Amino acid sequence: MIASCAVVERDGAVCHPGLAAPMLADLDRILARMPDGRAGLRISDDRELGFMLGEGGPVGAVAKTLLGAGVQPVRVVLFDKNDAAGWVLGWHQDRTITVRQRIDVSGFGPWTVKQGIVHVEPPFSGNR
Repeated sequence: MIASCAVVERDGAVCHPGLAAPMLADLDRILARMPDGRAGLRISDDRELGFMLGEGGPVGAVAKTLLGAGVQPVRVVLFDKNDAAGWVLGWHQDRTITVRQRIDVSGFGPWTVKQGIVHVEPPFSGNR
C-alpha cells in the first residue's frame, strides 16, 4: 500500500506496513556481519543495503513513487533491539541526512561527522 503524497507533505514521513517483509532474510544475513549490541551503529557503502535503497530496490521504488523521479533515500535507521543491546531511545525527530561530502549551502547546517560519515540538517520550514 502506498500512501498519498499529501501525507508525506503534511507529516514528513509515511509508514509502509509489510514493505520490509520480503527483505527480512537478506537483512538478517547482512546484519549478521555487523557488530552485535551496538546502539547507533551507522552503516555506509554496503552494496547490498544500497540496492534496497536504490531506484530498483523496494525502498527506493517507494520513494520514487511518492516523490517523483530523481529522488532517492539518503538515510535509513535500523535499531538493534535485542537482549545484548539493552538501550532506550526516547521520542525525538531525526532531521539529519547523510551526504558524500560537505558543501556549504545556505540553510544547511549544522554539520557533523559521525563514525566517519558526514551529516547535515537540511533547511526546515517548521510547518511539518
